[in-house]
Amino acid sequence: MTAPYLFGFPSALKSISFPGKPRILTIEVAGLTPATGNYSDNGEGFTFYAARPVGPNNRVGGIDLVPGDNTPAGLPTFSGIQPPTLVNPFSLDMTRRLYAWQQPVPGYISTDGTTGAAVLFLDIDNVAAIFKNQKTFPFSIQTRSHGTSTPPGPAQSIYYLYQNGLGIGFPPPLINATGDIATQSFLDQSGFLPPNVDPTSPAQVSTYGDEIGGVCDMYFNTPNNNNLYQNVFGVPFSPGPSTAADAAQEIANLVTLGLVVPGGVSYFQWVVAPAPPPGSAACSWTIKVRSWRRANSFPVSAVGILGTPMFVPAKGKTVAIDPVKTITVNSGGVNPSACNTRITVTPSTMEFTAVPNFS
Repeated sequence: MTAPYLFGFPSALKSISFPGKPRILTIEVAGLTPATGNYSDNGEGFTFYAARPVGPNNRVGGIDLVPGDNTPAGLPTFSGIQPPTLVNPFSLDMTRRLYAWQQPVPGYISTDGTTGAAVLFLDIDNVAAIFKNQKTFPFSIQTRSHGTSTPPGPAQSIYYLYQNGLGIGFPPPLINATGDIATQSFLDQSGFLPPNVDPTSPAQVSTYGDEIGGVCDMYFNTPNNNNLYQNVFGVPFSPGPSTAADAAQEIANLVTLGLVVPGGVSYFQWVVAPAPPPGSAACSWTIKVRSWRRANSFPVSAVGILGTPMFVPAKGKTVAIDPVKTITVNSGGVNPSACNTRITVTPSTMEFTAVPNFS
């Protein structure tokens, strides 16, 4: 696949237009990660929250940049992903969408999964009408923690089976199952391991004994040969069950199959670090907030970049429009902490604040 993965901004799109002389707040978000392959796991997700009736859980879907996720997560009264019908004054269709011109919000993710971008359009005239012209309106954009800023999860345990010495002609392993990654230890003492298998690694020794069939302290006569174990018990044999009860059951099953002598196999707990959570890859991001008066045509590229907005009159010359105000906040580098950027806009002036709060 050589072309970028597009799921919101078609290459033929010229601009996003609004009727009349609207007041628009644009929020341009972008994330960058060196991890290729899956932006939704490794890149930055941006979640927009505002007061009801913005939608389920007070959020607008789509700006979170999940490729292929076209589930309408906006207003309960809206379904479908076609652009709204716009008339002056606003149509019922546009009013029901309230905040965003399209839900889910269009976005872009590069083919290699390293870059994501989206533009959220907030129609402040529409918002002000719904909320009875209150003086200010707050919104927020939330991001997650990444990399070293992501708190580690709890340690996980697996339970390895081993031959305890009964019925074998070589010594059992030395095991110090302390329940602590830093102090636990294991050593295969069979004397039969090849040089490429680490005798202190239960994972390597169990793989050698079960999958390869090499004799060692974790050799159980290869119960998975010809799918024997699975054919009898419905699941494949695993020398590293996730619970002590599963390990005890596997030992009983091995005895039932006649692969080990009764009482000759025991199990021990081995603590492993948890898998890194989604979003743990190094990532950086930017959020650019701009307010506009009179601009009613907003060019957006196929890669989610907003061009120069214009005022396009019914008759006469098209005019480029400068923003009333621009504020850009960023992650401050890679591996940022989670951030809640609170945006408060004053419709009468289209002035606003954008304050990031890292946690």
